[in-house]
Amino acid sequence: MTAINSNRAIRGPVTAVPLVAGKGVRLVADTENNRWVVEADETVLWTGSKQLSAAVNITGLSETMQNFEFIRIHYKGYGTHSEQTTGLIDTTASDGTNNTGATLLMPYLGGSGTIRLNIGFAVVNGTTLEIQSPTQVYIKAGDTVKGTNNNAYITKVVGINRIAGGN
Repeated sequence: MTAINSNRAIRGPVTAVPLVAGKGVRLVADTENNRWVVEADETVLWTGSKQLSAAVNITGLSETMQNFEFIRIHYKGYGTHSEQTTGLIDTTASDGTNNTGATLLMPYLGGSGTIRLNIGFAVVNGTTLEIQSPTQVYIKAGDTVKGTNNNAYITKVVGINRIAGGN
């Protein structure tokens, strides 16, 4: 999802604008400048660095992930790489009951033109994000598909489209 330019503002009395901005956006009161500022409806729930060489639990998120329609996970394909993002994970379909979850795909281009696919199974449950069975599949032109340990790092968890709780 493309971030909305937060410099967009609606001038006028802060009390004159409705609080509901629509799906994917929110209005934030800037009372100092007497305006509403349009922002993407995203909330950072956790930042840090968790390596996925084995299953991990990211606990103590700032609020339950079920307050959001989706979460987006930021990662580095390898510890020295730039941060990338995964696709959105539906929080209502991935609550850990009956082994439900979402496939977490974290691709990157490795050395010598090797495509590396870091994969895991994401379970969203309250303030805990569990990544189960992390692994890596890699493909190099002219070679067979091979597998090895997942070498991605989770760096951030973001809630998208608030549906409950908070402001």
